[in-house]
Amino acid sequence: MPMRLTLLGPPGSGKGTLSTRIAHQLRLPAVHVGALLRRHAAEATPLGRAAGAFLRRGDLVPDQLVTGLVLKRLDQPDCARGFVLDGFPRTIGQAEALDEYLAARDAALDAACCLEVPDDELWRRLRGRGRSDDEELVIHHRLAVWARQTRPVLAYYRDRGRLAVVDAVGPPEVIAERILSRVAALADGPTGRR
Repeated sequence: MPMRLTLLGPPGSGKGTLSTRIAHQLRLPAVHVGALLRRHAAEATPLGRAAGAFLRRGDLVPDQLVTGLVLKRLDQPDCARGFVLDGFPRTIGQAEALDEYLAARDAALDAACCLEVPDDELWRRLRGRGRSDDEELVIHHRLAVWARQTRPVLAYYRDRGRLAVVDAVGPPEVIAERILSRVAALADGPTGRR
């Protein structure tokens, strides 16, 4: 099924797990932006060296670095029918760049799905992951960065009628069905938009 989705949410909201599950159900590629950046950092590519310090601090990688990486990935043939983005866009500038990229290809993002999770549940999940960027001070910082820099992206998509807000607490298979249901309601028109 052709579809272009992005999953947005704070660290620990389940974007990676859910994007993989939904992409599999829709037979589309999942594009895990954080994993792409971490791979570049581990391989010490020029992009990885430039992005590494931002990743270690829990800061967003600058738009000019991450946007080029993502759009290059979306140019690959497996994304022609659609994709499920995990962790992009995280700023208004990235959202605008994605819209321009898609419009130039006579396409558009079908939905931006915001995964809502209570703060205590986010902390429980983040502490249990064991990733190097999940130390307590970095977690605090990453959550603050989400609130300051990425939360405005939700308004960007709400204003364009493409925001689907989803309760992201529960088993992944149940949350995935909630996402697909909200996306379908959004596609049905204004009555489905939140």
